Amino acid sequence: VLTAFLESFPNFARLSSARLESDLKPRAADSWIPALEHLATKANLTLEELSIQSLTSFCEVLDPTVPPRLHFTLATLAPLARATRLRRFFLDASVPADMNDADFGALARWWPSIEHLGLWTRPVDAFDYPTYFTMQPRATPASLREFSEVCGRLCSLSVPMDISAVPAPAQA
Repeated sequence: VLTAFLESFPNFARLSSARLESDLKPRAADSWIPALEHLATKANLTLEELSIQSLTSFCEVLDPTVPPRLHFTLATLAPLARATRLRRFFLDASVPADMNDADFGALARWWPSIEHLGLWTRPVDAFDYPTYFTMQPRATPASLREFSEVCGRLCSLSVPMDISAVPAPAQA
């Protein structure tokens, strides 16, 4: 539907902000790729703010033998690499984005002017469906270096991160 809507507008020369939402039906994160490709093609020079809401109702019966891939990945978001003027990007999904340190480095290089980046802010313990998604993030605090070196305007950052290897502060 989103792709059909975007195709209806031949010129997005002034589109600076977009909010994309899906219904609650379980569907693979990669189903967003065609719409993101179209949006990035039409508004790559003007898009400054993008918010994606892709929530899934786990109450619907899913076939455990073929669960949908619910994680957004770097490949899912790859079309947005052309949106180099992006200042705000928020991904509100039911499960955390599945990205590692190198993926976060790529995002920083795609969007050097990013000011607010949110790739998931929901508590993992709200759902207990390990069949459908990974509970443990793969990115580590090492990825923060790339953001700090490349994204000089970054004001807020919310990303899934594994902090289990961070040493506890020394007791005074």
